[in-house]
Amino acid sequence: QTFDFDLNPVSPVVTFNDGLSDAVYPTVVWNDGNYIVAWFDRSASPAGIYASVVDPAGNTVVAPTAISSTPNGSFSRYPTLKALGDRVLVLFSDDRGGNQGYELYGRMVSDLLVPLTEPTRITQASGDSINPRAAFGPDGNVGILFRDDRLGAQHVFFTRLGCLVGN
Repeated sequence: QTFDFDLNPVSPVVTFNDGLSDAVYPTVVWNDGNYIVAWFDRSASPAGIYASVVDPAGNTVVAPTAISSTPNGSFSRYPTLKALGDRVLVLFSDDRGGNQGYELYGRMVSDLLVPLTEPTRITQASGDSINPRAAFGPDGNVGILFRDDRLGAQHVFFTRLGCLVGN
């Protein structure tokens, strides 16, 4: 539901699932005139990261859509979004690599959730890399702060993604 600056409702309540699913870790961004909401749903078929696009009046522009694949029974979870206007960077943790835990992955989807790239692995270490948080940095970089267990205990790590122009 959207609210005005005095926290008065502006739109009706927007429901993304039937209320019986196991949907957790919601995140939302404003992207070029619409909200994009993402979450992990382990009870959906297929289990994974789902997202929906909602306009400011609460109308669903894009119904809940799977934006991560879960090959071989793996789990994608802990989504975060970075709005780029005509597209969105999706960051998430996934255990598809069989690397004794979760690794960070990223992919681009359009402003209407159409996949633009395949998921790309970002981290490469045993143990969990989870809960990514993204911020813009200088020169078009995106900084990613995340929890990482590669040293045998929970630590906070940082990495960045650079913007490369294709040929």
